[in-house]
Amino acid sequence: MGLYDPQMRVPTSGTGAALARNYALNAANAGRVLTSQGDNLPPIWAAPGGAGVLPVNHVLFVDAVNSPGAGATGTLGDPCQTLQAAINQAVLNGWTDVQLQVAFETYAAPLAIPVSLVQVSIVGWDALECPILSGDITYTTAPAGLTGTLEIVNCLVTAANIQTADVALQSLNFTLINSINAAAVAANTLLIEQFNSTQEGNATGTTALFTRWDGHSWATTLQAGPVFAPPGYSRFFFDAGHDTYRRSLTANGVPLFPAVGSTVFVTMAMPAYVRAGDYAEIQVLDPAVQDFNCGVHGVGPGTVTVWLTNLSRAGLNFNEAIQLLIHHETMVPEPAP
Repeated sequence: MGLYDPQMRVPTSGTGAALARNYALNAANAGRVLTSQGDNLPPIWAAPGGAGVLPVNHVLFVDAVNSPGAGATGTLGDPCQTLQAAINQAVLNGWTDVQLQVAFETYAAPLAIPVSLVQVSIVGWDALECPILSGDITYTTAPAGLTGTLEIVNCLVTAANIQTADVALQSLNFTLINSINAAAVAANTLLIEQFNSTQEGNATGTTALFTRWDGHSWATTLQAGPVFAPPGYSRFFFDAGHDTYRRSLTANGVPLFPAVGSTVFVTMAMPAYVRAGDYAEIQVLDPAVQDFNCGVHGVGPGTVTVWLTNLSRAGLNFNEAIQLLIHHETMVPEPAP
């Protein structure tokens, strides 16, 4: 053999099958793979995807129906039966992150994620028949420094709670993708990101709450009406965050509206819908009513101020149905001339 040819010793016995000997420095345990430590160094036995391996990803499979049960290793042909079993396998593998590919079924057992896993994705195999997660999820994260990340994709969550083990000290990044979450979410500092999803449960950051939305998630979460706390939490949008809001534009009588040709400003409170920096437009829902004119004057935290000019109405009272188009993402200003 040449200088760089690989070499292998395979002892045999008669005409029987070849048997491998253990030439690694550590013990050969079932389920581990022989892993190179580099040129001219002896190999070691390591967990699949563990130290010394360059993995494509860390994926384990969960199938409550087709799993063999206890002892399953989480491979496609040997899926874990519960979410907790898969999390335990990821820890046994020495991983710090894992993606669980979860088959359709209801998973009712509670799930505890330890601090050693800093990123966990729970992904439904099939978006048409998504798994139902009805057990509470508790994530233990570091009281200071590294924050745990939990991502739920293509799932229906009916659990009561998703939270850190200590909501006064431990923080969480939580992402929903193509999912509906009825669970209340709580952590010290909480970041919620939503893509094509609905957060139906309350969201509480003991110290601070940050949210990021796409337009669909913002609209459907507003329809669900959860409480987001503390008040004044930060909202950011992946797109323009277009939203519509119908209400009445009301201005009544002397001295608020004294005469034809005069203009008043009406400030409308909409605390759940509008934030500072939003951009709003107004449309009268009955275009046949043309004895007044109106437009948006400005937007403040939880308010939209509209100007209204009486063109010809003698009765002086206005109670007109309008629709506001609100762009939630801050617009880029034009440069100064």
